[in-house]
Amino acid sequence: MVLLVLLLAVVFYCVIFSGKLYLQIGSACLLAAFWQQMAFIGHDAGHHSITHDFKLDSYIGLVVGNLLTGIGIGWWTKSHNTHHVVTNSVELDPDIQHLPVFAVTDKFFKSLKSYYHERTMYFDKLSKFFVSNQHLLYYLIMGLARFNLYVQSFLLLASHSKVRMRKLEIFTLFLFWTWFSYLCSFFPTWSSLFLFVFISHFLAGLLHVQITLNHFTMETYYGLPIDAFNTDEFLQSQLWTCMNIECPPALDFFHGGLQFQIEHHLFPRVSRQYLRQVSEKIQALCLKHKIPYKSKTFLEANVDVIMALRETALKAKHIDQMIWDGISAVG
Repeated sequence: MVLLVLLLAVVFYCVIFSGKLYLQIGSACLLAAFWQQMAFIGHDAGHHSITHDFKLDSYIGLVVGNLLTGIGIGWWTKSHNTHHVVTNSVELDPDIQHLPVFAVTDKFFKSLKSYYHERTMYFDKLSKFFVSNQHLLYYLIMGLARFNLYVQSFLLLASHSKVRMRKLEIFTLFLFWTWFSYLCSFFPTWSSLFLFVFISHFLAGLLHVQITLNHFTMETYYGLPIDAFNTDEFLQSQLWTCMNIECPPALDFFHGGLQFQIEHHLFPRVSRQYLRQVSEKIQALCLKHKIPYKSKTFLEANVDVIMALRETALKAKHIDQMIWDGISAVG
């Protein structure tokens, strides 16, 4: 935290006191790195895996989530807890329900109800356009995804849903937009301000790439895990729907614990510094019982996601012909 606060201080210094435009714009890269690392701590706080004290970790989440990144910890906890329970369920997991921009499987080509969002997700003309080009738009959308999280945070707080510490959430989000607006006020032109905001947010989108790598290429199913996996429902559902990212210990900070997604899903409250040890035990268990354990490098995982999105995109492009072929076959 000390190092990250110093990183944020460098951002403030470059923007406010340096007087040099290239340093001001360059500080956007540092701010993106700061937000990425804060998100990892917010993730740990949301799982109460920092101090293991519910109230204390909740307050940490308010600071690193709402105050320092502008993302409501209440919205994140509500969405993320659901994701852990029903990982990659097309009707239940909000982390793969991204119509109209993404469809990780052709199961979304049928209009189906999202029980999380409590609405029907229609595969309409807009969805077809985006999904047909999703492999080309993937990194651009990931770079812009942060703006959607700002909106989702406020929508939850404005709704009638039960939100713990609602007033504190609103207050800390107000403080975030106060300090961020103050920071932005030092840019001399609208173009320099646009570059700072765009670069910082686009590079922070690396976090969204890291999140999707763990699940976008994995198995999806309808309903609950207990219905989709016949035996050892919880263990199998996590091994079939989660993928790890291989990296040396020196790069653990870069992935923030997300590289051990299988272990994190099996033991969500284990602190991230122990996940590498747990991973060795889980791999040994899977090897002993001949259970699939998927792990790839960061580059391989990126290629896999693009190829999987492309495969679904090609199906979306030809969906009209597929329907006609089906009617003809029945006829």
